[in-house]
Amino acid sequence: MNSTTLPKLFIALLTFTSTVGCSSDSEPGGIAITIEVINETLPEDSTIYLTGNSPIAGRFWDPKGQPLVKSGENKYTTTLNLKEDFVFEYKFTLGTWDSEAITSAGRGYDNFRAKIEGDTVITHTIPAWKGMGKSQVTGQVDMHRDIKGIGLLQRNVLVWLPPGYEDSEERYPVLYMHDGQQTMDPSTSTWGKDWRIDESLDSLIRIGEIPPLIVVNIYNTADRSDEYGTGEKGDRYISFISKTLKPMIDENYRTKPGRQHTLTGGASMGGLISFRMIWEAPEVFSKAICMSSAFQYEDFDYIAMMDSLNQPEVPLSIYLDNGTDGIDETLAEGFHAMKAELDQRGISYISVFEQGAPHTEEAWGKRFPAAIKAVFRD
Repeated sequence: MNSTTLPKLFIALLTFTSTVGCSSDSEPGGIAITIEVINETLPEDSTIYLTGNSPIAGRFWDPKGQPLVKSGENKYTTTLNLKEDFVFEYKFTLGTWDSEAITSAGRGYDNFRAKIEGDTVITHTIPAWKGMGKSQVTGQVDMHRDIKGIGLLQRNVLVWLPPGYEDSEERYPVLYMHDGQQTMDPSTSTWGKDWRIDESLDSLIRIGEIPPLIVVNIYNTADRSDEYGTGEKGDRYISFISKTLKPMIDENYRTKPGRQHTLTGGASMGGLISFRMIWEAPEVFSKAICMSSAFQYEDFDYIAMMDSLNQPEVPLSIYLDNGTDGIDETLAEGFHAMKAELDQRGISYISVFEQGAPHTEEAWGKRFPAAIKAVFRD
């Protein structure tokens, strides 16, 4: 599944042979790894962090793991010590996954992977960092940084305002989107491709296809899988949106706060949490866009869990879809099972099954206009 949480594992293998002699920084009987980063784009006060799969880089995949020290013009360095040979997987960030190193094409790197067999110097030239490019969002947006939730990692929230917001006193429905860095801005999206829902909504609103609405793009964190799942952190995430974020949005923007005007949406695990929110918090949310949703995968089965949950007794508007390529082929069984479950319960929904569609931001963005129109019509 496309995500910006833990990096992909076991992708690129870089094998480095030992340097001649022992580094002066190595411990007796140990191995010293010196990692250098060359970057010409960072401000003087920037700090580059090394994160990876070993305690030598701090907590496991902590984006603010081991800081590198500026060791020359445009050069940052750290030296780490190992007691034995090790396959080290790692990435670089500026302190968060929203600011990880990216290629010149704007794509995130696969994990760097080094087989360390002796004292080693590894040098990387990093051309760019996520989030430091110029925003490419269509319309007016406000960025709220480092929003706190009880028992959750801090996250950024990007609020998109509809055309004409500043020129009226009107109040608006609100759509809460998960994986918010993927939905509107290619400069923050993991693969350099976003859903383009800002362009879609701007056009649909201007031609009168949907009512004007506010979109709250909720960035994910390194705990994405847990926060969008069914465990304790998933419960906390729903509570955070319902009891912390939504009141903040209602207080600071001209919203229609009632459940009938409160929507949520996402894809993959974001589709699962969107469904959870209207099913388990129907007093807050009434409409959900659930794309390529992870209702069933491997040993996980949310549909089986629904038997232990109270069925909402209020009207719901549910949009479900799925493709057939890549991960969507695996998730299709859960898509059809969810439809059967809702049919058995007598709950209406809108569904789209698109042959040939992959599990990507571009595919979800293509289906988004029909999805948002469907939940407003239903």
